[in-house]
Amino acid sequence: MQASPLNDPDIVGEMVRNLPVEEFGKHLKINRLWYNCCKAELWKWHEKAEEAYQQAANIYKKAERAYWRDCADGGINLDKLTDEVEKVYIREKYTRFEEMDGDTPNKDAFSDSDDDSDDSDNEE
Repeated sequence: MQASPLNDPDIVGEMVRNLPVEEFGKHLKINRLWYNCCKAELWKWHEKAEEAYQQAANIYKKAERAYWRDCADGGINLDKLTDEVEKVYIREKYTRFEEMDGDTPNKDAFSDSDDDSDDSDNEE
């Protein structure tokens, strides 16, 4: 005997999520088994989301404490981190444009110049 697809919580959840509830008003009747199954599935999703939120909040709190502790110490660790970033940046000699075979545009092509002599829309 083949299992009913309505026993799958994902399918039931999709059906309930896509029901036009606002058009039925208080006259919408849902099977209690479906309702309890959907409620249990939503509770699982809620617990997973709450757990992920707590992890992110804890990481944020630890980072914030470390930042303020470092600021109280005079920014020693922040200076070390900045120095490491500069070392890595200096070691990285080439950008993607410079690695190409000479088809690179000039650096001046991207700069904003204050010289308006090239403008064809000169107002007189």
